[in-house]
Amino acid sequence: MRKLFTLALILGITFIGLLQSEQGVDAVEGANSSTPPECGGTVPGEWIVIDDALSVERAGIDPFFLPGGPGAEDDLVVAAGGYDTNNHNAHLGSVDLYDVSENSWDVGPALPEDRGQYESVVLDEYRAILIGGTSGISGSDSLYASTVVYDLRTNSWARGPELQDPLVGTQVSDRRSGMRTEKLASGDVIVTGGVNPSSNPTGTTNTYIIRVDSSLDPADWDVEKVASMGTRRQNHATAVFFDGSGNEKILAAGGFEQVWVILNTAEVYDVATDTWTPVGNMSDPRYWGEMAVGGDGNPVVFGGELNSGTSLASTDVFDAGSGNWIPESSPGSRDMVQSVRWHDSISLESGEILSVSGHASGIDVNDVQIYNPTSLTWSAWPDLHFPRRLISSGGTVALPGGRVLVAGGVGADHSPFPGPSTELFIPCAEPNEPPTVTVDVDSVVVDEGSLAINSGTFSDPDADDEVTISASSGTITQTSGNSGTWSWSLATVDGPDDSDTVTITATDAAGEVGVPVTFDLTVNNVAPVALTFGCPSDPVAVGSAVVCTGTFGDVVADSHTAELHWSDGVVTGVTIVENSISGSRTFASPDVLWVDLVVTDDDGGSSDPLRHQFVVVYDPSAGFATGGGWFVPGSPGNSDLDDLMPNLDGTSKANFGFVVKYQNGQSTAPSGNLEFQYKVGGINLTSVDYEWLVLTNNNWAKFNGTATIKGLEGEFPFRVDARDGITQPDRFVIRIWAPGGDPDFDGLLYKASGDLGGGKIKIHN
Repeated sequence: MRKLFTLALILGITFIGLLQSEQGVDAVEGANSSTPPECGGTVPGEWIVIDDALSVERAGIDPFFLPGGPGAEDDLVVAAGGYDTNNHNAHLGSVDLYDVSENSWDVGPALPEDRGQYESVVLDEYRAILIGGTSGISGSDSLYASTVVYDLRTNSWARGPELQDPLVGTQVSDRRSGMRTEKLASGDVIVTGGVNPSSNPTGTTNTYIIRVDSSLDPADWDVEKVASMGTRRQNHATAVFFDGSGNEKILAAGGFEQVWVILNTAEVYDVATDTWTPVGNMSDPRYWGEMAVGGDGNPVVFGGELNSGTSLASTDVFDAGSGNWIPESSPGSRDMVQSVRWHDSISLESGEILSVSGHASGIDVNDVQIYNPTSLTWSAWPDLHFPRRLISSGGTVALPGGRVLVAGGVGADHSPFPGPSTELFIPCAEPNEPPTVTVDVDSVVVDEGSLAINSGTFSDPDADDEVTISASSGTITQTSGNSGTWSWSLATVDGPDDSDTVTITATDAAGEVGVPVTFDLTVNNVAPVALTFGCPSDPVAVGSAVVCTGTFGDVVADSHTAELHWSDGVVTGVTIVENSISGSRTFASPDVLWVDLVVTDDDGGSSDPLRHQFVVVYDPSAGFATGGGWFVPGSPGNSDLDDLMPNLDGTSKANFGFVVKYQNGQSTAPSGNLEFQYKVGGINLTSVDYEWLVLTNNNWAKFNGTATIKGLEGEFPFRVDARDGITQPDRFVIRIWAPGGDPDFDGLLYKASGDLGGGKIKIHN
């Protein structure tokens, strides 16, 4: 996982938040591989020696990291100037650039002049400034008041502002080394203390703020001399912190005032009020000490030199909130694992502080130690491959991804450095955590032919892991990244065969598969629909086939069967061609029937019946029927419940008379006449013609035709059922439709029914 860290500078050494992993493996030497090692045990990672080393062994450098951005192709570490470890007085103007992505060094643009033992401050993602330092020439002229600015976008150096004393206004440069620099929240840079050139060098109280203005050429930036420290200091330690009220302040501690006058005093600069205020003393006088700010916001001062040859392990913690030093719980309880001076430090993203390499009493060390601000204790970290002095000799730089680069430095007594001059710390590959996936709906129910959909979310604890969502069936779309949403769809074809348990799986970039989730998919069968159906509208003679045809539809391509269900209980089959049906039936005797078309698919789903109202089968040689008499329409217990007549009262009589017969056994249309009167309703009906006649085996005469109703326009379709009772009373039923109505499909206009109260119906065979 790639993490970008905010770069800060403490005691002239670049530091940045980094490193989270806490497991590791044994170090491997001489490798240029940048693959994170697999974790095992409690070691947080390993150091490797970079074979592609600096172009020259450098000491007295303060390397810095620039992450770059738009307009800059590479993220680089810049190791500029310094002095050749083979010749302490030979200062350098050459520059080496470390390409982080390529894990290799190359030569960069030279400095305007040879310069070592300077301080560097990163201004933004593209630029850094080098302040002061020395040229290596003997005497006060060796100290620089000048600054230079590197720009990653142009890969070039530009002159920065000169340090000077504006109160005097003499343009006399304030040359210095041994000063300390910090970047303020405003982006400006504060410079404190340093060497006051003389035959007996002493520290200085001078404090400057370089006003960084991106709209101006760096050479035109203002340098403002602000309030001086209360004590002359060089080779002291500083850090920026914020007090309990959120005010930005700088703590300056230790250093020496003049040769071997070593300080344990400290003072605080208030940026807002431009004032220095003394605070309590440290536990030990120290110079070359390191100071860094822990995750609790408190500055921590550790290590350094007590006097010539004596390295310190003591640690002092300054309470940013109260402005006081925090006492030790017991003497030495906060001591470092190894006493050290000439070391370097960086603050980790975890809030811990790393102390790197340095010099113990009489020997250079490769120790790396880590400070926990919660327990106020130090513990050992993986050691470097080579001992090296770093303060004003080399530097520690934090890189993306929790890596640490150590470049330059010298061996004991400024001897040439023993071996390749850069080492890279690679944190252990963080244990990959599997992704998680959720589903919004546990059960999806759709009809076949429909689009089934579902959705859910996914996430991965590893911020840079790209998660891929897959499904056991259907199609997945998803947002990109390590968290987001997914959508699933499936165009169903056949229910219930498409019913399934669908599994949704999340897989990260490392191939780690999370716990799958499932949901039930139920695909219902959709029954076919009978669309059209018809049989002959004209009467069909006994012995001739009654042929019915129709069409049906289905949302999916099932296979189908169909049947004709006749009102007499007979079921006949049909022939199906694509979505059309055809079926027939031959009758041996006259009848009037309705018939339903029912279509069934291969999953057992059947259509609603589609009915053809009447099929009329007649026998031209069967005889004739006559009738006449009266009955009471709407009579309770005698009439049909659905009688419908004007002014129907259930007591008034209706009169009728009819004769209907086939002529000569030839015509399909019978002859005769019909009269029907219901006086209370104003109905006086006279037939115009007949269409068909059926004499059934159960003594019913059924016939239909058209008639006129006195006083009304048009011809009214009618149908009569007349029973010649043998063991039952004679009965007369007449149904009347509006002019133009279809008796097979349209609703009734009038209906009258009842057993005869007088008269007779006779079927003649």
